[in-house]
This record gives sequence, C-alpha cells and structure tokens, in this order.
Amino acid sequence: MNIVLIDSGIDATHKAFENVEIINYLYDDIIHSWRMTLKHEVYSGHGTGVASIIINNTEDITIYSFKVFDEQLQCTEEMLLNCLEYVYNNIECSLINMSLGTLQYNEKLYNICKMLENKNVIIISAFSNDGGISYPAAFDCVIGVDASFRCIRNDQFVFVRNSVINVKAKGANQRIAWIDNKYMITQGASYACGYVTNFVIKLYQKGVIKFQDILQEICNKSSYIYETKYIEESTKEIIFDRVALFPYNKEISSIVNFADDYKIQIAGIFEHPRLGHVGMDVKSIYSDQTYKIKSISQCDWDDFDLMVIGHLDEQENQLQIPLKKNLLDKCLRYRKNVYSLDEHYMKEYDYRFAQNNLLLYYPKIQNNFDYSINLGKLYHINVPVVAIFGTSKRQGKFTIQLLLRKYLMEMGYQVGQIGTEPHSLLFKFDCVIPMGYESFNNMNANTLIPFLNKQMHLIEKKGVDIILAGAQSGTIPHAYNNMWYFNNQQLDFLCGIAPDAAVLCINYHDEISYIQRTIKGIEAVGNCAVIALCLFPLGYLNDWDLMNDNKRNIDIEALEMFRKKVENTLNCPVYITGSEDMAERIGERIFRFFGGQ
Repeated sequence: MNIVLIDSGIDATHKAFENVEIINYLYDDIIHSWRMTLKHEVYSGHGTGVASIIINNTEDITIYSFKVFDEQLQCTEEMLLNCLEYVYNNIECSLINMSLGTLQYNEKLYNICKMLENKNVIIISAFSNDGGISYPAAFDCVIGVDASFRCIRNDQFVFVRNSVINVKAKGANQRIAWIDNKYMITQGASYACGYVTNFVIKLYQKGVIKFQDILQEICNKSSYIYETKYIEESTKEIIFDRVALFPYNKEISSIVNFADDYKIQIAGIFEHPRLGHVGMDVKSIYSDQTYKIKSISQCDWDDFDLMVIGHLDEQENQLQIPLKKNLLDKCLRYRKNVYSLDEHYMKEYDYRFAQNNLLLYYPKIQNNFDYSINLGKLYHINVPVVAIFGTSKRQGKFTIQLLLRKYLMEMGYQVGQIGTEPHSLLFKFDCVIPMGYESFNNMNANTLIPFLNKQMHLIEKKGVDIILAGAQSGTIPHAYNNMWYFNNQQLDFLCGIAPDAAVLCINYHDEISYIQRTIKGIEAVGNCAVIALCLFPLGYLNDWDLMNDNKRNIDIEALEMFRKKVENTLNCPVYITGSEDMAERIGERIFRFFGGQ
C-alpha cells in the first residue's frame, strides 16, 4: 500500500523503519519540481515521529515522504499546493497524511483535495494546535483530526458528527521516534492524526476504501461521540419588485433615503390617519424623490408585492388598536408578502402565510443553530473586515454603512456585509443579526461569537474583497452605577467579527474622555485600529434636550470647532456624518490602512 506523508521528511535510518520502504522527495529550486533523493536531508524529527506512528503494526507499506517544511516547521500555501498537484499527477497512492495546514480558506487547495478524493485517495489532515479551524482538515473531502484529552490509549477515538472536525485521537505527551535513532516526548494534533491514519491503513487493507465507509468504521470504533446538528449553509434573500412602507419612522427613513441607490421601488408610505402624519411630504436626502404619507385606507393593494412593516408598539399603545394584526390580516387577504422589522405576532402568522405560499420574514436568530458544532474552533477570516461602531443610538451608523457600501461598490469592490438593523436584507446585505430595538436577541458570548464567525466565513467563501459589519451603540459603558449602561452584546459582536479596522460614530455632546475610552476599548478587545471618527451633526444642546431625547442641529461653527478639538486631541481624523465627501474620505482611509493605492 502506497502512503504519501507530507511533512518535514523522514529519518529513514531509524530502527523504527527497518521493514518499511521510504522514498524521500525534495523540492528542487533549480528544476522547479520534486525529485527523489537518497541523501539524508532531514531537518526536523516531526515527520519521523508521525511516520513511526503511521507504520506501527502494519505490513506491506511504502511511504512517499515529501519534505515541505523549512527549518522552522513552516510551509507556504504555494509549496503545499505544488506538492499535492505533483502527487495527483505522478504518485499512485491510496492515502495522504498531512500534519499541517493553513488558517486561511483557499479555494485552490479545496479543489486539489476534491480532485484527489475523486481519484479515491483518502486524505487525513491534522487541525492546527492553536485551537482554530485550519485547512485542509476542515474540508468536507478530508478527514480532519484533532487531539482529545478523552483519548489515553493509541487506539482510542472520539467521533464528531456534522462538524468540520471528524475525529479526535491521542495527542497528549507520548514517546515517539525522532532523528538520529533517538526518541522524543512530545504532543500535538499531528500525532493524533498519525493514529487515525494508522487505523485507516488497516481498514483499507481489509477492503474498506470509501470515504463515508471509513468514517463510519471510525465512528463504530470510537469510545465517545459528539452529536451536533446539521446546519444549512444558506442566507435569506429577499426578492421583490415594489414595496409599501408602514409607518414612517427611523428605519423606514433609510429605505426612503437610499431607495434610488439600491433600486428599491416604493409604491407608497402609509400610516393610520389618527397618528397625524397623513398628508405630510417625505423627501429623500440623497435624491429628488418626494413621497406623501397616505392613509392606509387609501392603499392600492395591487400596486406592490411586499409590505414592509416597521415597529408599531408605540403607535398601538397610543391608539389602542392592533395595527400590526390588522395589516397582517389584510396582507393575507390580498396575498402580499411581508417583511417585518420585529417579531411581534409573527409566530401566530407563520403557518398561515406559508400555507398561502407567501413570504413572512422577520429578523430572528436561527434557533436551530448548534453553537457547539465545531467544539469551540473558529474560522480565520482572510479578507479585510471593517466595523462601524457608535457611542450612542441615533447617530447615523446605518447611513454610514450604506454610503460606504455604495462607494466601495462603485470603486469596483465586491462587498460582503453583516447588519444588525432589522431591514438590512432589503439593501442586499448578506446577513442580518438583529441587535437593535425590539430585536428579542438574548444571545450571549458562547452563542453570538460562533454564530457571527460562521456567517463571516460563509460571506468570505463568496469571494468578496471586503466585509463591512455594523454594530449597535454603547460598546463601552458610560458609567458603572446602573445595569442599563452595560451592553455586553456589543463586546461579543466585536469579538465575533474580529475586525481589522473600525469607524467610530460620535456625538457633539460626548465627552472627549469617553470617546478616547471607547477607542481604546475597541482597539484592545478587537485587536484592531480605529481609523476614523464620524461626528453626527445633531446633538443635545442642554439638559432638557437630553431628558426629552431631542437632538437638534448643531451650529456649523460650533460643530467644526468640536471636530478639530477631537481630531487634535485624539490624533484621529474626524468627518462630519452625511457630508458630501464623507464616504470617499473614509474609503481612502481604508485603502491606505490595508495598503491599497
């Protein structure tokens, strides 16, 4: 049986390999290809140790050893790809063992592994010892191996269902062969991988040669099985031609302002007449479009296919009318799809809308997501991630996300985006994780972080150039004397998206010391850099405004003085939110930060 070991080379003179044929390959920089060598050219005992585990108590084994590691036990992705392609084209083998990998998802690496699987070659790869998800171990065409404290004996396994991890094996301190005919006490997932490969060799020689059959045999052999749920890797896409909006509020205003930019056809804006807004004109601040708020009784139900329903709890309390239920009943009667910004009453209508083949969407956390699916391992995201945070609510965070998204797309970039505002999907964001007003989101760090990480990975796999992620407000507490000041979900969000750079929205009435504390907190927890500040042009002018939550326009001169003061004090550029060149200037900051031209 021919086995390929991609590692640091093997000391074939060790007595552990007396009855094993070993053929060593080295990469020749002169001919730019791999060549066989009889010379004893081993720089590390790592491959020797792994090989000694693989061949233990086996017969009729030939090992083709490919030395890809350098003296520091490092291997480039190019070297690994080159090696696998050479094996595919030149070596007839049954099994490949790799105690190495990369934290970065690489489509070329996946493709060559898939080609080898189609050639009936079994690939077994160890996960990184740093605890993260690594490749090729995480690929669905590779048996991914990790170390487990549950495995004490060499023949003990732990099986994991529906995870990037397939099996765990003994990786604790153990005595293995090393170079110069010596032995070494060491540990790691590499050696756990060797034990799985040893078991698979014996299965293969008994006639068990198919990938799924081998996994089942490992499962049967395992002393413990982790049962995890299967996760459907898909995101919801909202498709519509024309929308009706009810009522007009902060979230709905974003749809009105950016309708032209994001090709949203608005059929009308509606409200209950007793709210006092019917007949008012609503103008987009980024186009010439003007809409007149109409009474819901004037709604032409044939003029749209999707009804967007905003938050109505305050209006229902004021009018003592079940506005939302009335709207949902009418949408059912007139066969209209619904996009609701919260989940009030939604579960009561789920079945009825589905029965009529109508969409009833409301942002919610996927309750079927198994947050332990990868046993704590997280994906490394290999594209630039920029996050937008804020010191408070109502300061244009979502507007900045939309403007920045539009600018980057106009510059030719493929933009992936995660939103925390409920209407994010209407702007073709990849994912919405509701965390704002009426979000009903009670996720903690153990659930939110892996969920965000999974969504980031799915977005990355689409081939985007950059990912934008918008948070809610209050990353760092203003004070510590009341629980309302603490918003731990924002810190969990920060850890889950792990941004490279961040933009912080600030207010005219914010104390500079608090802005500075927020910057330091984001940079420390997120291990990132705050590259720009955006100053909201509205604010509280006195205590009465603060008490009534009434933000007013700030005098231009006062706003500019504060902007310069913050910029000089904190040594960070400050832009006025909504200014004509804001998105362009933030975009330029992003390009410079990531080394773009």
